[in-house]
Amino acid sequence: QGQVSSCVGWSTGYTLLGWYANYQKHAGAPFAPMYVYSQINGGRDAGASIPSAWNILESQGVAQQSVYSQGNYNWSTRPTTAETTNAAQHKSLSHTYLFTGDNQGTAAQTALETALASSAPVVIGIPVHSGFGALSPTNQVWRLANTTGKSLLGYHALVAVGYDSTGLRIENSWGTGWGAAGFATLGWDFVNRYMIEASVGTGFTQANQPVAPAVTTLSKTTLSSKGGETLTITGSGLSTVDTGTAGTVRLVNVANSAVTAPLTVTGYTATTLTVTTTAAAAGRYRVMLTGSGGTSAATDAATVTVVTPYDVTVDGSATALSTGGGKVTLIGSGFGATQPAFTANTVTATVNAKAATVAWVSDTRVQVTIPAGTAGTVAGVALLRAGVAGTAVAVTYVPPAPVVTAISPAAVGTAGGTVTVAVTGAGTIALGTTTVQLVNVATPGVTVTGQITARKDNGLTVTLPAAPTDGGGTPVTGAYRLVVTGTGGSSTATGTANQLSYVAVYPVSVASGALVSAAGGTALVVTGSGFGTTSGAFVANKITATVDGKPATVTWVSDTRATVTTPTGVPGAAVTVVLLRNGVAGPANSTARYAAVITGSSQQNGPSGGGWLTTLTGVGFAKSTAWTLADSSGTAAASLPVVANRDALNAVSAGVVLVSPTQVLVKLPVSPSGQPGAYSLTFTPDRGTYSAAAAALTSKAVVIYTDLG
Repeated sequence: QGQVSSCVGWSTGYTLLGWYANYQKHAGAPFAPMYVYSQINGGRDAGASIPSAWNILESQGVAQQSVYSQGNYNWSTRPTTAETTNAAQHKSLSHTYLFTGDNQGTAAQTALETALASSAPVVIGIPVHSGFGALSPTNQVWRLANTTGKSLLGYHALVAVGYDSTGLRIENSWGTGWGAAGFATLGWDFVNRYMIEASVGTGFTQANQPVAPAVTTLSKTTLSSKGGETLTITGSGLSTVDTGTAGTVRLVNVANSAVTAPLTVTGYTATTLTVTTTAAAAGRYRVMLTGSGGTSAATDAATVTVVTPYDVTVDGSATALSTGGGKVTLIGSGFGATQPAFTANTVTATVNAKAATVAWVSDTRVQVTIPAGTAGTVAGVALLRAGVAGTAVAVTYVPPAPVVTAISPAAVGTAGGTVTVAVTGAGTIALGTTTVQLVNVATPGVTVTGQITARKDNGLTVTLPAAPTDGGGTPVTGAYRLVVTGTGGSSTATGTANQLSYVAVYPVSVASGALVSAAGGTALVVTGSGFGTTSGAFVANKITATVDGKPATVTWVSDTRATVTTPTGVPGAAVTVVLLRNGVAGPANSTARYAAVITGSSQQNGPSGGGWLTTLTGVGFAKSTAWTLADSSGTAAASLPVVANRDALNAVSAGVVLVSPTQVLVKLPVSPSGQPGAYSLTFTPDRGTYSAAAAALTSKAVVIYTDLG
């Protein structure tokens, strides 16, 4: 019920009659609690009496939630005529009071148990004391003792749904966060002392009452007057509609109910009808359904607007540039005599079913901006009125001179490579044309020819040879402009979009036997040349890196050294490092390998007498063997056997339990020297699990024996 004082409506109209709807197989639930409460609260959100609710339920009934437009929290708006008509299908037959007034003693308990045992839920009224709202799944019994010293907050209506020796089981309307998912127990001592009233109903006047269908949502709220559209109707009670009978599903004009248009049902489920619309005059309509239980209510949810779409022609022999951005003028009528009228008419446009910009010119003319398309194809241009499209008109795309709009990748190594060239107007490049020309931007006399190896409607695939060389045989690096030639001539300069660069790549070396942490984060040193004599020069060289094919952080050290931060990996696997210059990859280096490591220790200090525990985390522990303590020279000073479980660990003076591939529990032995000192935990990764894996030392592998306390 939220913050609304509508417990009477919820307990009677919603909970009680909802139970009877299931018990008597009476269709229509859930019902609207506000249908009851809004008529008995006297225009104030200050609660209401249970007898007044019985009066509504027995004289009017209760409306279904699916047709009640005011929702569950509008306590001030009274039901509409349509909602009252719906409620009449769900009248309660009668009610009986078990008792009124508190201090009923055990007579209250007896009366309640008798009613519930006879399959009759009971509407009850109780006082609410402070603390009642705090009932929870672990504290769900409210006893007489709970009221001691507590202030009275008011009175509340609930429904009793069962009982046991402890007390009366109740369902509350305070949501599933209260009590045990909305339920709790009133102790018999509280019930017999404080319950102020209890009454039972007899259910509906007629079980299996046919229910009128109801429309809850429509897939479209605007339809074309020409018909032929698909509309999905979502609602309830749809099984009562005879979809094979003409007129049971129809549009009814709001202004003149004599004006109707049938809807042809093409598919249905328990909650939806799929229909095809027929022609109808412009105006506001409601979707109406007629079933064995009556006709659906005329609600806002069932309302659609039928509009007459715009039929247009193209002004002259309009064409559209395949590069996009051109405008065509459409001629019609009723667009709006002014710009504000045009806006009010909700005029939009599509080109090939995609939204396009439309601008007002006059009441009979508009301009539509045509997006890019393929030369020789036709653009279908349609004008829409309030979202309803008229018949599309055809506009042919014509090609301009070819324009290179992008090259990917934008750089290649001096050995050459393959690039994809995006070309507007690629269709104008003759099939006999097999080459493109690259012209050095700084020295136009330096050129090279690339081969067209594949074509697409929007571009080319071009294979580039090695970079041209100067008189000394040195490749001429830098930016080159790519030129394509079509029937309209050669492409011209377009900023940097038609440029690519030849760059000298970076081969790199890594120290033999280099290991990096399989947990990631190692700064692996790579060596080469020409990285940049300063960090600024390094940045200017646009140097990036990948490790195992994924981007990695690269940091400048000197003109010949840099570090690459490695990611996580599998112990024993090769670390494949590539340095890129302006996005162009150098040769891969796979010298380094991932090492199994210890990355965390729950306790790194302990007494020289040993026997203390530490939990290690890391990578590569699975099936690991040969756990040892090594001294400062790396020599094994003590061996730690791998045992099966914690009990086995308790039974030995020192050992290791494998908890998971990333966690072990270690019991430290007596200090190998018998004195305080530092040692390193080492282990041998399982080669069956991690082929060729080695373990590397980390600071977290160090244990310190100390007797300082």
